[in-house]
Amino acid sequence: MSWLALAVTAALAAAVALWWYGWREEEVRGRGLAAVLRGAALFLFLSAPWLPSLGVRPDADPRLAILVDHSASMRYPVGTASGASRIKAAREVVAELLQKSPSASVWSFAQAANRITPTELELLEATGEDSRVVGAIEQARASGADSIVVVTDGELTDREAGRRLAERFGIAAHEIRVAEAA
Repeated sequence: MSWLALAVTAALAAAVALWWYGWREEEVRGRGLAAVLRGAALFLFLSAPWLPSLGVRPDADPRLAILVDHSASMRYPVGTASGASRIKAAREVVAELLQKSPSASVWSFAQAANRITPTELELLEATGEDSRVVGAIEQARASGADSIVVVTDGELTDREAGRRLAERFGIAAHEIRVAEAA
């Protein structure tokens, strides 16, 4: 909305409020405040088509964050029949997800969360002690993510706290487990 249109809308709202309370209403205490409130409401009503929306546009692209577990348990094999490590399987899953959503951000987590690039993903090793996902969810949300995919072996230390945090933030969360069920 241009400044001229804004000024015209404000002048029109003020004129209508002054006319209404100057000519149509009785002279009572507090009618000045009522005139100001009516003018403000009329201004907002008249300028609503030009004001920006308060929420997220429904056609806005969702911002995806991929959270990769790199705790010590990711060193183990995927299952009894497979000799591949869980971290290798996680790297492959993340590579597939990045092909589908190239604008997604990637975070590694164990005790702490770090944002990583696709080249750093190839070098990611299972070196962490714990699998704490809460910090990764907080950092991903702070960077603007509205949906997350957690790639893990399922041995998260703070799974319930992470679920509650994602729910509180309004983040759509999905978990992909790279380990076979016991």
